[in-house]
Amino acid sequence: VVRDGLADNWSQVRMAASVLCRVFLMSLQTLGADLKPMFPALLPRMCLNRFYLAQGVKIYSHETWKLLFQNQKQSGVGYVAENLHAICRYY
Repeated sequence: VVRDGLADNWSQVRMAASVLCRVFLMSLQTLGADLKPMFPALLPRMCLNRFYLAQGVKIYSHETWKLLFQNQKQSGVGYVAENLHAICRYY
């Protein structure tokens, strides 16, 4: 649901999925869960939403990116490099 919502054509659906994605990933991160298994499905869509036309989705996605990767061992760029195959396939 989250994966498909992050790529929906309607900006309202994309925004709702972005909120769900942030809450989901931040909650798991707080619990100490490993997020890497979810990145191939979610990271490509999260990256693209940072450049989405609708300003609300774009700004929220930028904030999510900063919040999610500020306390990780690796930067967002590192995770993008690790999941480049999924990102290229998505684009």
